[in-house]
Amino acid sequence: MELERASEGSNSRVLLGVEKVVTPLLWQRWEEELEEHPDREWVEFLVRGIKFGFRLGHDQSKVATEERGGSMYKASQHREIISKYLEEEVQNERVWSVEQATEGIQCSPFGVIPKKGKPGRWRLIVNLSAPEGHSVNDGIDRELSSVAYTSVDDVIRRVLRLGKGALIAKADVKAAYRNIPVHPRDRWLLRMRWEGVTYVDGTLPFGLRSAPLLFTAVGDAIEWIATQRGAKWLRHYIDDFVAVGQLMRAVVTDEEPREVMLSDASGNWGCGATWKASGSK
Repeated sequence: MELERASEGSNSRVLLGVEKVVTPLLWQRWEEELEEHPDREWVEFLVRGIKFGFRLGHDQSKVATEERGGSMYKASQHREIISKYLEEEVQNERVWSVEQATEGIQCSPFGVIPKKGKPGRWRLIVNLSAPEGHSVNDGIDRELSSVAYTSVDDVIRRVLRLGKGALIAKADVKAAYRNIPVHPRDRWLLRMRWEGVTYVDGTLPFGLRSAPLLFTAVGDAIEWIATQRGAKWLRHYIDDFVAVGQLMRAVVTDEEPREVMLSDASGNWGCGATWKASGSK
């Protein structure tokens, strides 16, 4: 909503050949599941974003972007990682290579950072805060990046309330941001160059100021839908979902955590999650 209004201040450009909206999320199903949600404006914003792509909240009237291609620290040291990533993203139609003229259009540097707790694993991140004062993020109001998350204390309080036999289930949405489509009118902001080729991103990248707010909207919708379907307590911290509850006649043992697939058998949700449940005794 606010993101859409802010984006209207931009002289948006639709790049030819990258207009397709690709996402595993089925907007018809989300519209159906959110039919009874009281905030109709918010629901329309969410469904519209899934169907047509989300606006990023970039107001070009506030900042003149400057082109700065190239790569960030460690990018050249891990060329095979970046090349493989881009190849896979192009195959999945989440990133496109473009041949049209690139002069004068924003092109951000990018690189790789190590994944926390996963030695030898890397995450590609686009530096949308460069160059300072003329970047993509400079055109997005800081208020649009303000998000309130569930805390560990909230989870602990829920467990203590339920007492002995409480179960905690955690799910991490795989490639969470990459499921969220960007509106074609804002994709010109998500350009990068690698080995002489210009690429355009069609889904949310890490490093975008408004990305957490956009994904949180989707996460909040999942919480609401799950509650309507009978979930007693489900919260999320960005792309990590935590459920706390009790199983009737459950027997808590010292066995390894159980894995339960949480998705419709028909796959109509467009995404699934593996939940690892552990009991408190």
